[in-house]
Amino acid sequence: MEVRLRRKIKKLYLFFFGTKKYEKVVIICRSRTGSNYLISLLNNQYGVQFTGEIFRRLHGRNTLKIWNAFFGSKRKSVKYVGFKLFYDHPFDSDDRTVWKKIEEDNSIKIIHLVRNNIVRSIVSKKIAEETDAWVYKEGQSQRKISIDPQELMHEFNHTRAHEKRIREKYSSREYLEISYEELTTSTNVVMKRVGEFVGFQYLSKKSQLKKQNKGGLQELIVNFHTLQETIKDPEIVACLKE
Repeated sequence: MEVRLRRKIKKLYLFFFGTKKYEKVVIICRSRTGSNYLISLLNNQYGVQFTGEIFRRLHGRNTLKIWNAFFGSKRKSVKYVGFKLFYDHPFDSDDRTVWKKIEEDNSIKIIHLVRNNIVRSIVSKKIAEETDAWVYKEGQSQRKISIDPQELMHEFNHTRAHEKRIREKYSSREYLEISYEELTTSTNVVMKRVGEFVGFQYLSKKSQLKKQNKGGLQELIVNFHTLQETIKDPEIVACLKE
C-alpha cells in the first residue's frame, strides 16, 4: 500500500512539475554486444536516464501504453532518455508497434551497437544461457560450451541480416554505429563520440561492470576444432581465428 501511494505521489508530481522536453534515444543491438556496459556508462552522466529491455516480452501488455509510460514526464534535470531494443524484440509477440513508433519519429536518435566478432557474441550468449549468469560475478569460473556448426552459421547469418536491415533503415537519419570492440578498448574516445551524438559532454567515469568470458574462443568452445574443419564461410573463419 505504501509503495503504491509513493508511486501515485511521484506520478502526480511529475504530471504537474515534470517535463517531456528531453532527447529520445534507442540503442539497437543483439545480445552480448556490451549493451549493459554502454548503458552503465551513459547513466553515469548528468541528465542521462537509460534503461534496459523494456520491450523484451510484452506478456499481453499494450505496446503503446509501455511506450507512453516510459516516455512520460521526467524530472526537469533529465535531458536524455533511452532504452535498448534487440533485433528480435518482443520475443513473445509479432506486435511490431515499437518498431513503427521508432520509424515514425525522426527525432529519435539511433545508436546501433554491433560486435565485429559475431561468433564471440553467440558463444557468450550460449554460456550465459547455460550458466544463467548475464553479468560478471566475482569468483565466477570459466565455462566451456559445445555448439553445433549449423546453429552457429544460422545465428551468424541471422545477425548479419539484422545489422544490414538496421543500417539501411536508419542510416539516413540521426544514426551512430559503434562496435563492442572499440567501446571496450577505447572507451573514453567512443563515449565522447556518443556524447557528441546524443548532445551531452562526456565526463570520464568508470563502469562497475566487468567483462565475462575473457579466454580465447579455443578455450571456450569444446568442439572448436570441429567448427574449424566444418565451417568454410570466410567471415566466420576469420572470427574463429581471433
